[in-house]
Amino acid sequence: MDLLITPAAPEDFAGIALVTVKAWQTTFQGILPDTFLAGLTCKEQQQRHQTLFASRGVIYFVAKVAGQIVGFASGGPNRSHASDEANELYGLYLLPRWQRQGIGRQLLQAVAMQLQVPGRQGLFAWVLADNPHRHFYQRCGGREEFVHAIDLAGLPWPVVGYRWSSAPSSEARIFNPDHYLETLGGRVFSPPRNADAWRLALQALEAALVHRGAKARLFMVVGIQAAGKSSWIDEHRAAADCTQYLYFDAALPRREHRAPIVASAARHGVPVTAIWVRASVEEALARNALRREDHQVPRASIEAVAAAFEPPCRSEGFVEIIEVTGNAQARCPHNGHQ
Repeated sequence: MDLLITPAAPEDFAGIALVTVKAWQTTFQGILPDTFLAGLTCKEQQQRHQTLFASRGVIYFVAKVAGQIVGFASGGPNRSHASDEANELYGLYLLPRWQRQGIGRQLLQAVAMQLQVPGRQGLFAWVLADNPHRHFYQRCGGREEFVHAIDLAGLPWPVVGYRWSSAPSSEARIFNPDHYLETLGGRVFSPPRNADAWRLALQALEAALVHRGAKARLFMVVGIQAAGKSSWIDEHRAAADCTQYLYFDAALPRREHRAPIVASAARHGVPVTAIWVRASVEEALARNALRREDHQVPRASIEAVAAAFEPPCRSEGFVEIIEVTGNAQARCPHNGHQ
C-alpha cells in the first residue's frame, strides 16, 4: 500500500469533502435520518472545511494512497468547556474501504503530535455515541469521560468525550517529568518539551502538596537513568499501600536539582525521604536496552548524569536517606527517621 500521511494543502479540500460525505453516509446509515444524510453535499463540506482550516491554530492531515485522498483528520484549540485539555480533535474520517487498516491511528498520531507542543498539552474529542467505530478512540488510549448532547438534524444526539491527558488526576501520587513527554506517537524528547515537562511535573507536585498537607510524606527517588527508580516505586507502593505517600521520580543528580523540591515540601510541612537507587552505568545501560525504543535514554546522557551525581545527604533537608540497588526489593520506611 503506497500510503502517505501529510499536512493538507489547499488543493486537497475537494477530496476532504468527498471523504466527509461518503464516510457520514456509510457510517450513519440507519442511525441518522436518511434525509439528513442525503442532504450532505461535497460543495458545502468543502466550504466548511476551508473556513475551519483558515482559523488560527487549526491543522489538517490527509492520508493518500497512490495520490488519492482516502482519509483525513483535523484538530486545533479545544472549543469545549467540558475538558481542560489544550487541544481538540475536530474530525477523523476514512473512506469505508480503507478503514481497519491502521490509517486512522496514523492520522490521529499525526494531528496529536503536531498539536501537543510545549505549553499545549492533552487532546480531547467529541464522538457520536451511536458511531459504530467510536471504540477506536479507546483502543488508541482515549479515556471516555463525558457525555453530552448536540443538536443534529433537528434532534438531540448524545456524544461521548474522549480525553488524552498528560496531566495527572487530582489523586496522582507519582510525579515524573518523563510522563509529560508522552504523545500518541510515543515519548518525544526535545529541549523545549523537556523544560515544559519539568514545569508541569513540579506544578502537579505542588498541587498535591497543597491538597494533602502535612499528612503527606514525599519520597524523592533519585539515581541515574534506568537505575530502577520506577520499579522501586511500584514495589514500595504495593508494600506500603499508603495513600498519603507521594513520589517524585527523576535523576536529580545534584543538590541544586533537588533543592526546589525539598523547599516546596518544607513550605507545606511535608517530610522528604531520599531514596538513592544505585546502579553502575553498565547496569543502567542493560536496563535501558530493555525499554521501549522511544523510552530509551542516549548512552551519553546516562554517562553524564553518572559523572555528575552527588549522593543525597541529610544537610539538604531530608529526614531520612535510604540507599538501595536497582535490583533490591523496596522496603517500607521506618516509623522514626534516621
